[in-house]
Amino acid sequence: MNYIRQIAVTLVSAILFLGGLAGAAIAQTRILTIELRPAGTELAAVFFNGRQGRILTTTGALNFISVDDGGGGFQCQNSIAISTEGGQTASQRFNVCESNWQIGFDLGNPGAGAGVRTITLLPADPEVRLLALSLDGTPQPFTATAANNRVRFDIRRGPSGFNCTREVEALLSNGETYSRVTDLCANDGEVIIDSAAVGFYEVLVVRTPPPGRITGVSIEGVNTEIFAVLADGVRVRIFANDDGINCNANLQISFADGSTARSEVNLCEADFDISVGPAAPVDQYDTDIEVGAPNRWRFVASDDPAVAARLYYDREGRRTPAFAATCLPGAARADLYFAAMPQRGAAGARRSLSLSAGSFSSTLPGETGNLAGTSASRVPAMHLRTSSGLWAGMIAGLEFEVIADDRDRVNYSLRGSAGPVRAFVANCNEVPRPTGPPVSGDVSGDNSLSWSYAAATANRPPRLVFGNAEGSRIGLEAVCGVNDGATQIAIYAMPPRLAPNVNAQVGWNAGGPWVGNLPVRTRTVQGAEWGAVPMASPALNDSFFTGLIAGSTITLSYNGTQTTRFSLRGSAAPVRNFLAACRFVSNEQFVPGPDHPDNGNQGNLGQNGGGGGDDPGVGLALDAFRAMFELFQSAQQNPPANPGGGGGGGGGGGGGAPAPDPAEIALADYAARPAYTCAIRQNLGTPTGVATRTKFRNNRNNPARLFSRSTGTGRALVTTIAPGSSATVNTTMGQGWEITNLAGRCLTTFVSPRRASEMVIMRNVGQPDPNVTARTYVCGDGSEVAVLHEPGRNRALVADTYPVQLITNDRGQRYVWGASSAVFDDANLKMWVRGDVVLNCRAP
Repeated sequence: MNYIRQIAVTLVSAILFLGGLAGAAIAQTRILTIELRPAGTELAAVFFNGRQGRILTTTGALNFISVDDGGGGFQCQNSIAISTEGGQTASQRFNVCESNWQIGFDLGNPGAGAGVRTITLLPADPEVRLLALSLDGTPQPFTATAANNRVRFDIRRGPSGFNCTREVEALLSNGETYSRVTDLCANDGEVIIDSAAVGFYEVLVVRTPPPGRITGVSIEGVNTEIFAVLADGVRVRIFANDDGINCNANLQISFADGSTARSEVNLCEADFDISVGPAAPVDQYDTDIEVGAPNRWRFVASDDPAVAARLYYDREGRRTPAFAATCLPGAARADLYFAAMPQRGAAGARRSLSLSAGSFSSTLPGETGNLAGTSASRVPAMHLRTSSGLWAGMIAGLEFEVIADDRDRVNYSLRGSAGPVRAFVANCNEVPRPTGPPVSGDVSGDNSLSWSYAAATANRPPRLVFGNAEGSRIGLEAVCGVNDGATQIAIYAMPPRLAPNVNAQVGWNAGGPWVGNLPVRTRTVQGAEWGAVPMASPALNDSFFTGLIAGSTITLSYNGTQTTRFSLRGSAAPVRNFLAACRFVSNEQFVPGPDHPDNGNQGNLGQNGGGGGDDPGVGLALDAFRAMFELFQSAQQNPPANPGGGGGGGGGGGGGAPAPDPAEIALADYAARPAYTCAIRQNLGTPTGVATRTKFRNNRNNPARLFSRSTGTGRALVTTIAPGSSATVNTTMGQGWEITNLAGRCLTTFVSPRRASEMVIMRNVGQPDPNVTARTYVCGDGSEVAVLHEPGRNRALVADTYPVQLITNDRGQRYVWGASSAVFDDANLKMWVRGDVVLNCRAP
């Protein structure tokens, strides 16, 4: 089921992406999967936050629905209503982030007895009253309130539950008519009536303990209108802007007694329902503890679904860690224990935990828990999904602050946390799944087996698979190695009863010149009952991948003994997409590159960008890039011995694959991951000490946050730049910068050049450029490189290695990035790094 959904999401998302480039539509679209029970129930209509979705296709009980955000950005919590061909209706609020956009409705249990639900309609303008009301074209009686402009009416439960999604038509006292499909049951049955079309918004509930009374709510310095007063709080609306609704919000609450409270909270994780009180005095906690060296962060892996993986912050010789997190592999959920906190209260007591790390800040419910295997008992604990922004904050931040019940504070140092936290989250997300019987022998004629590519998600790296659609028979599976920049390939199509932890060679032959060996080590994999599985870790430019693209069949052997033969029909596009996605991962992880030099020693690459010099990283990056296309050219000039052979009686395909145009590959890479400048934000260069000045001008309609960031360091907030304003920073050449929206999402990055310059933050910099182009150039050594140009973003990517940004300095406008600069037009391309020419190429 998940596999089918991944295919649907990948294909439809690609179509929607290309459509978005052409039409530059404001609304964004996603695929929602709805599973209906009992089996055989047919879906007639779906409403997503009151907007009708489009039913794309149905496979068994699964329905794939195209839904849009109304132009306001997607949120986790959404009201979803359905109706079936049989006339049944259902409405429910779902957290689609936690369910990975796959939800279910069980229409087989309507519940017992009848019921009544009271619905409140409230015109947004307090001076406007509701005069008449109809539901689905039928007049509806209602009760008005003299003290305010709200009205109430009842809906009754039918045999299949409450029919909440209705066509509401209301005549208003200002002469206007409200007519809209509305989910009446959302927000506890309270619906705001806007006579004019408005942007997407969420209703925020702010609660306070009695006898406190809230009189004002300010979000990011902007006062909001209180449209409803509750017994324990108020309701306000938060409108979306071009970036959607900001989850991380700075709130200031005013109380009737004149006091105020400030809070920075993740509204999305709190489901837009928060509790506040007067702010606790700063640095006046019952306990205030700093935890640092000699504690260190470490990770203990697990490949057993019954044994927990562990993340510790502890010191040698101490049985109890200062912090611990545990998870079962594949659970995508972790238990966190803050053992440095004082042990107070009875076991099971609920607690309020305020967490902040990096750009993450939120107040979440906790409890008192026991950490097995240690002396940590009755300590603050909580459960947290691996999709939470806390983990990214722990990777990028410098400190991790935890405040329990506004009385106890612990501050953990995050020095050395990035690697262990990344590995822990990956282990938590890695689901050990059975792979069924091995694929062995000559299966080149088995049409149930095919090549497929799955794009990266929040919990999964890019994935290349040869197997069947159900995932029950897999011959080969490859993922990107996010920690070392290489790939990891599990070769299931091997002899049975292999011993684990054995070094061996897997030979491969794709015909013609495409022959080689993969060094492997066998490893026990959950679900592979027939024995250990050989694991290989080839580089991205390994000729093995070229063979998968160019050949017609591939034969595998284990230590010289032939084991299986695959068909390579349909392999080219999945392999290219996999390599394109993985190149961003590898660039971020292990290629220093000219724009982020290693120890400031860049070296001279020579006139044509060849190897040599003091910095092998740059030469290797260019060599790997060029070697890949040399292999593709070799594939074109030396076709396989059996061109077009389908194997197993299958029809022949074409001969050797033609050499791909680098410009076409660059555009495919961009379609797979347009935010390439944000993909390298972990390696944004090293300040050189050469003083300079950089001015950042914000041409967006929304504020932008400027963070300083360099290789090996977390990001530090420098300033927030208002729309139409600019900020000038005194800095040094090579200093990296990350620019985000108010929610902390990366929009773009930049590295300061030597000369004082101005960089303009374009209005839609965080979105793909619909006018992107790519051009291929032939260099002096015969190699081909491409320049990907984003005219609407003032950016370009040269030779798949050098990002450059258009800036203005005393020499005019130039494309630069730290020590790199480029000039390109319809005829020529020239690239310099620290004054040395590394590319000198012409358009063919």
